[in-house]
Amino acid sequence: MKLQSKILSTFVLLGAVGMTASAAVTTTGTGDAAASPAGATEWRHAPGWHHGGAHGGILHQLNLTADQLTKIKAIFAAERSQMQSLRSTQRSTQDRLASTLPTDSGYAALLASAQSTAQSEETLRVQTWGLVLQELTSTQLAQIPGIISAREQAWAAKKAAWQAKHPVPAAP
Repeated sequence: MKLQSKILSTFVLLGAVGMTASAAVTTTGTGDAAASPAGATEWRHAPGWHHGGAHGGILHQLNLTADQLTKIKAIFAAERSQMQSLRSTQRSTQDRLASTLPTDSGYAALLASAQSTAQSEETLRVQTWGLVLQELTSTQLAQIPGIISAREQAWAAKKAAWQAKHPVPAAP
């Protein structure tokens, strides 16, 4: 059970990092709304946050049985509609925040609503992964830290290679 708690903590941390990274939305081009098509945005993701989320790749490496796959897909399907509703609420709140001045009397309530929705999203994500982890065998659970470590090392190597090609110029 202790290993399962550590793994869940790792997923929570990855979820928080991913949520923070995916929240970094910038307009394309120069950042000027007139310079980009209406509603065009560029999403920036943390490494591994494509094709099924951050943990999808981990699950693919665990050699899940057909029964486990069926149960896990059902867990994610149940989460999907709830998460879509929360994200819709969050987008609406963010749009209202963007058009409201911080000095407006309703600004604090909008901000609290955005924070509450973000917390609800994270709670749902953690609960979902708790259910997924319950479907895994102890052998599969033991493999997860190694998979995560290998991903982190691969990302660090990729980042170092990019930084070597693109050095930061010295300050004048």
